Amino acid sequence: MTISLTQQVNATIAATLPVPKGMPGIGNTGSILNPWLRLCVYGDIDSKKTTVSAMFAAPVDTRIILTRGEDQLIPIKSLGIPFQKCETLAQFEYACLYPEKIFGPEWAASPNRTLIIDDITKAKEMAVDDNDTGGNNMLTYRGATKDISSIFKSVFSKPQHVIAIALASSYENDISHEENLTPDLPPAMRRMLMADFSFVFFINKAKNVFYTQEMRQQWQGVDEKMRPKVCTRTIFARHKLPKELEGKGIIKPEEALDITSIWKRIQEAK
Repeated sequence: MTISLTQQVNATIAATLPVPKGMPGIGNTGSILNPWLRLCVYGDIDSKKTTVSAMFAAPVDTRIILTRGEDQLIPIKSLGIPFQKCETLAQFEYACLYPEKIFGPEWAASPNRTLIIDDITKAKEMAVDDNDTGGNNMLTYRGATKDISSIFKSVFSKPQHVIAIALASSYENDISHEENLTPDLPPAMRRMLMADFSFVFFINKAKNVFYTQEMRQQWQGVDEKMRPKVCTRTIFARHKLPKELEGKGIIKPEEALDITSIWKRIQEAK
């Protein structure tokens, strides 16, 4: 096979460049263990997001980083779960980066250590406020996305289960004119974060279930001129399993609000 001039030049350059500091060694997909849950739970107000998330692990293994008022945790008062309230982005960043220092070595050493972030929609608002440029929204949201990305990079690097809670938000797709229901985050931040979560579950409040994969709903409505039209809503949700486990019924499109049961099935299937 003939080597192109471009390939020759690239090979020469690569031979002289130092390896970037901290670059991990070569991995192998067969050795990926994935022992930690990375889940985003989102839904409407009062859809049991906090309660369902707090029931995943035992209270002794669970800690909460709270970005809203303490009354957010009233439904789980009887569980006695320690939490750290954060009112600024600096506080939120510190709590996410150093939860071991806040919650102590006993929790940090737990083999089932679980961190709940309640919620990332409010954390987003903190980041936007902290990056406010006084009129340039593009720079404001770019800075906010960079901050949240950096924080969650640290969160995901730690040996812990992570459950992040978010509110739901709907928007109309400019191309398809369909309604889309997603976690309430700016587009760039949402794409970045949701790609890093292995599981994103939407709570259907009326049916009291999780949606674990994208759902499309259609109904008969009317347009602005009161003419009949078919309305479509796409609800974002996802789960990530090894390809050999897909289609085995391990995770159903609709699941009971029991994260522990879902995670147990995933681990046993592996």
